[in-house]
Amino acid sequence: MTRNTLPLVTICIPTKNRAWFIGKVLHAIENIDYPKHLVKIVFVDDYSTDDTFEIISEWASNASKKYSMKVEVIRAKTNIPQARNICIEHLEGKYLLFWDSDIIPPSDLLKTMIEIMEQNLSIGVIGADYIYDRSLQVKYEPIASKETSAVYMGFALIRREVFEKVGGFNEFLSIGEDTEFCIRVK
Repeated sequence: MTRNTLPLVTICIPTKNRAWFIGKVLHAIENIDYPKHLVKIVFVDDYSTDDTFEIISEWASNASKKYSMKVEVIRAKTNIPQARNICIEHLEGKYLLFWDSDIIPPSDLLKTMIEIMEQNLSIGVIGADYIYDRSLQVKYEPIASKETSAVYMGFALIRREVFEKVGGFNEFLSIGEDTEFCIRVK
């Protein structure tokens, strides 16, 4: 795919009390190998009690101007499935990427995932497995994924049509909402 044929993607980042790490995530967004004008970012902050909301808000204001990205910062009392559903409501474009606020992906991972999905229209969800790497000083690093029945939503790309067919996430679940969603998709 060329830069001219890449689709618009919405990136969803639920947050709560990540001031200790969110700067690294914001830096990773800035360095993502994807045209910035084709990226919309939605942060859903669950009333962080540290400086997370303020850090994100300031960055969003600057990023909109500097990178021509559309950035929304939403503050809402939520659990993870509710935050994910808020992002679905704000989805623009062909894909929604869920990106957890403690994940630093390789800069080309989003583009690679989109290229895979564009080449195979039968794939509705694609995710990245995680490995622990002490040298990175981060909890997880996404690596190449494999075929599976369910994926973690820490760095997962989903086609818009999937939500139109199966709906959103079960807001009554406090864990396993990603697995339950993938089972419905499959």
